[in-house]
This record gives sequence, C-alpha cells and structure tokens, in this order.
Amino acid sequence: MARTFSEVLIDMHIKCDNPTVRHPAKRASCQRRAKAHKDKIELVLARSLLQSLLNQPVDSAEYAIDVDKAQKKIRSLENSIKRQQLPLDFSDKLERFVAGYDSDEKGEITIEIAPTQADPCLAKLAVDGEVDFIVSGDSDFAVYVGPNGQNGLADVILKDVKLTMTKAPIRGCKVYTGQKGVADVIESTLTPKLGYSPFEKEKGGRIPPYPVFSACEDPLARALFAMVIGCDACPGGVCGAGPKAAFDIKSK
Repeated sequence: MARTFSEVLIDMHIKCDNPTVRHPAKRASCQRRAKAHKDKIELVLARSLLQSLLNQPVDSAEYAIDVDKAQKKIRSLENSIKRQQLPLDFSDKLERFVAGYDSDEKGEITIEIAPTQADPCLAKLAVDGEVDFIVSGDSDFAVYVGPNGQNGLADVILKDVKLTMTKAPIRGCKVYTGQKGVADVIESTLTPKLGYSPFEKEKGGRIPPYPVFSACEDPLARALFAMVIGCDACPGGVCGAGPKAAFDIKSK
C-alpha cells in the first residue's frame, strides 16, 4: 500500500507497533491477549474431541458430520490464532523493504518503530501537522486528533483502501472524519472530480446527524464523549445515552 501511494507521488511514513513492547493499559491489547489464550484452550479441546471421535469410528452419516465439524473448528481456531500474532520479524522485514525501496521520481517512504503501540504516535503526527492523512483500520482517531493539525484539517482517516494492478492502482477507499470543516473541504474537492457528492447516501456516503467531535478542542471532553457513545474502552456506550445525548450536552 505504501508503495502504491508512493508511485502517485505521495510521501508515506510507516509507523509500526513495537513487536515486543505493548502498553498493558490499552484495553484492545488486553482483549487480543485474552482472545488468543481463549482460542488456544478451545483448540486443545477441539483436537481432543476430534481424537476421541477418531478413536471410536462409527459407520454413520452423523459420525462423518461430527468429524467434519471438528476438523473445520480446528482449522478456524488455528487461523484465528495466526491472525492475532504478527511474526516477531515483521517490522524487520518492513525496514528492509523501505531500505531497499527506490523512491527516485516517486514519493518517499520512511519507517519508524513506535515505543509501544503506533496509534498514539500517528495521532501526534496529525495533531502536530506533520501528516495530511492517516491510513488505518482503526476508527478511534477522531477522538485522538480532534480539530488540530495544519489549518485544523488533520482528522482525515482512509480505511478499506482498494488496490488494483492497473494504471489507476488506487481504486477507492472510505474517508472518515469527525470534523465538519474537514468534511466540507473533502466535499468541495471531490464533488467536481466525481460528479456527485462523496456524502450522497446512494453512493455509500453518510453524514452523521450528531457530529459530537466536530470543533471539540478539549481532549478530555472528546474522551468522555467517546465513552458516552461507545468506544474500545466502553463498548456500547453509556446505557440510555448515545450520540444525540452527547451532542445535546456539547451544545449546552
């Protein structure tokens, strides 16, 4: 993905999670570790069940179905465990790719290993106005960044970037922002090129009716609003509240 953006003259900075050090207070990290241990326990049980079935073969359709289910369960758990754990040499491989990449007449690609998780480091780059957008699968950056960065336009997240091997390698992506000012700039820039507003519902766009984070400069207030409407730290949000209640509070 970095190489694809580089080929259309966009400088890319890769910020990697530290492969060995994770901040223990981050809830998502705790959840991933818990799920990994849970999957490993379930994998032991599934293998034990399969072995018991194979030790007592029965010539019946039900037996064959049970064996097939056990085998599928084992494969599913094995794949889940693999996805949860990046190889320890993953960042080393990225560093070797960047070191050997020829950026002549292209955008530059740089890389840096974060002290722990990469998310807060990426957010700080945006807040400090050092990047124009963030490419990530994480949706929490509207809370981290807020109306900061150069000209208040830092809160731009690209997700689900679709790449192709054609002359137009970037086929599409989803753009997320928590700031109305950023949305206005995106709309005025892209509408003439697309021939329609990127926020048209029929085209898959959406403008939330209660822009809680728009122009909210206080980081603590953004964090509290995120807790109200739901986030990693408080899944589902506060019972009986939601975006409308948070927006009403902010409006007062």
